[in-house]
Amino acid sequence: MAGQSASDEHEKGKLEEEFRNIEVDLERLHFDEQSEAQKSEKLQKLHVEKQKLTDAVGSFEA
Repeated sequence: MAGQSASDEHEKGKLEEEFRNIEVDLERLHFDEQSEAQKSEKLQKLHVEKQKLTDAVGSFEA
């Protein structure tokens, strides 16, 4: 039982270290979740608008 607990603690420590490393990498890349979400939303809206315009142009050509 104590061996399993030590193994679990070791695994938890490895995961926490990996998490910290990822946070550091994201910070270094100036990653901001809110900003990225806004960009993604804007890209989706632009894609939909582009598709609507493409369809409208296509209807004139038909």
